[in-house]
Amino acid sequence: MKKLNSYQKNIYDLIIRRFLSVFGSPMLRESNKVFITLNGNIFILKGNRTIDPGWTIFSEKYSSFDERALPDFKIGQELQILELNILSKETKPPLRYNQGTILKIMERKHLGTRATRANILQTLYDRHYIEGESVHVTQLGEVVINVLEEFCSIISSEKLTQNFEDEMNRVYKGEKKRIAVITEAQHLLTAVLKDFKKNEKQIGQKLLKGLAESQQHQQELGICPKCGNELKLVKSKRTNLFFIGCDGYPKCTKSYPLPHNARIENTGRVCEKCSTPIVRIIRKGRRTYEMCLDLECEIKKDWGKI
Repeated sequence: MKKLNSYQKNIYDLIIRRFLSVFGSPMLRESNKVFITLNGNIFILKGNRTIDPGWTIFSEKYSSFDERALPDFKIGQELQILELNILSKETKPPLRYNQGTILKIMERKHLGTRATRANILQTLYDRHYIEGESVHVTQLGEVVINVLEEFCSIISSEKLTQNFEDEMNRVYKGEKKRIAVITEAQHLLTAVLKDFKKNEKQIGQKLLKGLAESQQHQQELGICPKCGNELKLVKSKRTNLFFIGCDGYPKCTKSYPLPHNARIENTGRVCEKCSTPIVRIIRKGRRTYEMCLDLECEIKKDWGKI
């Protein structure tokens, strides 16, 4: 244990505690919901408490539960109002989808199959139509979907995909002949492609413009801590490798190296220690991670020791 650094000790501690939790007893929780009527209005009071911690005693430092114990109420009991506050709030937007919720929605709407849904989602990431664990559509993704809806809306329609999935299931169950489904698909796609071909030039121009704007946006990675100009992704003419350089060059020569064979995304955040932008490093087949640009930043002092 003495030879382990802080990161290794935390991982070791987590593994040990999770292992011991397997042998613990079940955890017992109690949830309460109380309905209170005031002048014809119903207010709901919710409570949660742990009766028996069970296996969580081993992983208490990694487990967090909402503890809100309620007093014992009786049906029909009258309560005294001690204080009344009127709060002014605005409706919050719904949480962004993550990969799990998107897969559930695809399943509910019969989009793709169990074997293909994850691959469909990964393709959207690979083509940079969406990004982030809390998924949001990229500028390029918005351009593509807007162009499709303008010139060929049936391609982006859920009903088209749902219809094909339902027809294939009918073939699988023996309720319909495969050749009949293929023939229907050919007629439909032929009409779609004719319409697409008719607007090919306009579609190409809009996609090209959107791609250029998206690439420019991707190249902008934050503010130079030295001069305040924009930091951009730059390709070296001498080595053909990418690095991050200041837009104020040659007056400002501030630059940062980057990992090879990786896609770089701006997170919009700045490191608290070195004040350089934090970027996301994406390599195919490897774990995605985030880092600040300064190689000498103190948060990287243990890098390479793990």
